[in-house]
Amino acid sequence: MFCPLFELKIGRLLLHNKEQWDLKKYPLLCGHWDTTNKCKRLFCIGKIEGHDRYEKRYYELIMAVGNKYPNETRHETALRYIRSAEKSTGNGACSAAKIT
Repeated sequence: MFCPLFELKIGRLLLHNKEQWDLKKYPLLCGHWDTTNKCKRLFCIGKIEGHDRYEKRYYELIMAVGNKYPNETRHETALRYIRSAEKSTGNGACSAAKIT
């Protein structure tokens, strides 16, 4: 499952799930304490294996949207296109395939 990246700062506490270069992984949650001259990692909970692979595939999919609808994100427009295509065929592409 794709977990969107986030960053939240509350005072000097920084919470996020961005890649930790020294760990070479994306955490589920990472906390840092920001001081005037450096930011110290307090904790790093869990790691998402292969996160970058899913992120690249997701961005490839949404960037295939040439023209997004007004007041929509590319994600919302891509979802609209997919749902429309699924609805217009009357059956899913998987229904014709043998599922093993």
